[in-house]
Amino acid sequence: MYGTAAADLNKACGNTIDAHEAAQMHQNFSQQLLQDHIAACSLPEHNLISWTDGPPPVQFQAQNGPTTSLASLL
Repeated sequence: MYGTAAADLNKACGNTIDAHEAAQMHQNFSQQLLQDHIAACSLPEHNLISWTDGPPPVQFQAQNGPTTSLASLL
């Protein structure tokens, strides 16, 4: 949101170079945010967000050990 506000302000003041730079920064940030969101949603741990009952929906790999259920850690 800051990026679009800065772009609009610079554009209104006639500073097209800074307006373009602010708009580009906003675009890059928005794209990275979307990519991070998509990547996070594809991780098995993301299923924990909606887990309310029963066994955990994912298995965790213990460091230097076998895969364990979250239930065994509780």
